[in-house]
Amino acid sequence: MSSGEMVSLLTFLGLHAEQTKQPDRPALASELRRRLSLTAFSLDKVGSAITGRPPALSHRYVLTPLPLDVADDVLMVRDGGGAVAAAVAALDAGGWSPDGRLYSVTMWRARYPFMRIRDEIFEVALGPEAAISADAVRALKVKELVAAAELPAVLRFGESDVQDPGVSGRDLHMRLFMLLEHFQNLFFIERLLSRFDRAGRGDLLAVSYNMTSATLLYWTNMDGLGACEDFKWLVMAYAAPGGGILCQELLQPTVTASSHAAVTDRNGNPITRSGIVQVLSLLLGFLKWVSPREASGGICAGCRHIVQRVLDEALNGNVGPGDGRGGRGGGGDGGSEHAVGGVGWDSEVQLDFNFDLLDTFEWMRPEFEWSDVSQVS
Repeated sequence: MSSGEMVSLLTFLGLHAEQTKQPDRPALASELRRRLSLTAFSLDKVGSAITGRPPALSHRYVLTPLPLDVADDVLMVRDGGGAVAAAVAALDAGGWSPDGRLYSVTMWRARYPFMRIRDEIFEVALGPEAAISADAVRALKVKELVAAAELPAVLRFGESDVQDPGVSGRDLHMRLFMLLEHFQNLFFIERLLSRFDRAGRGDLLAVSYNMTSATLLYWTNMDGLGACEDFKWLVMAYAAPGGGILCQELLQPTVTASSHAAVTDRNGNPITRSGIVQVLSLLLGFLKWVSPREASGGICAGCRHIVQRVLDEALNGNVGPGDGRGGRGGGGDGGSEHAVGGVGWDSEVQLDFNFDLLDTFEWMRPEFEWSDVSQVS
């Protein structure tokens, strides 16, 4: 069943607008309907991010309450609803279970605020040009930061979680995935904000660095995370878009070469050219690991070629602001263009690797002659 068919059936059955009856007595059937509505809403936003099409299910029409943060086996108890009532009574004011456990519904429930904000991001980005204002985008950024701050503690990722034997692979995946959803929203927002302030690229570089490096944890910690998720698609959905910004920074340093305050990563460490090279080197290894037989194998191969050539250019060429020499290291106009694999790219062009994920939005990148990219791969 396609995403469009799923949304059509969902709205036909009215599962998107299920009003809460008072008194509310949660049961297995009602919770399953709420979970189905939440899953469809979330996957619809994922599909929009991939295809660049407007969401099929707007948050403005979703009235169904969120499912409860209770265990599946509690819903299955046949005692007249006593077990469910007791579990509901134990929930905190935010509707979360106080026992600190991650149930099958917990991640989907926590994902909803991010998906709702993403829906609002798409409304701004895919709506009329006149509707896009810096104030509206900044308001979305504030909402995103608040949503991340309100995430339950059990779903907040910490750097020590990777090496903590008390954190299972399943729990680590959920925490890391929530972090990626947050970073992706910030990535969209910063790309929109860059349309109004092209000089203020520090936040865009920071979120790109954070999103890419966080995704790489799936590959560098494959032993603990490999059984939790088929995460090959994550490299294209999260790591590669951020990697494009990092490639730009290597080819045309603007933030790392600035004399102003250093841009820092999520741990407070300054982002340097050396750090960017290390992250892109790991990204290159991740892309090489994806088999050509995979569904995204061809796309990953195209990304791999460009990342590798950008690294070659940065490490072997003459890249940097004010470089007036021509040839492989830069153009004769002061370094405003750099040749990657024999193709000259203007520094304002986003290296989006010629893949159809995320960069299908017109607002994500300027006009670009894709015939030039075909020469690279």
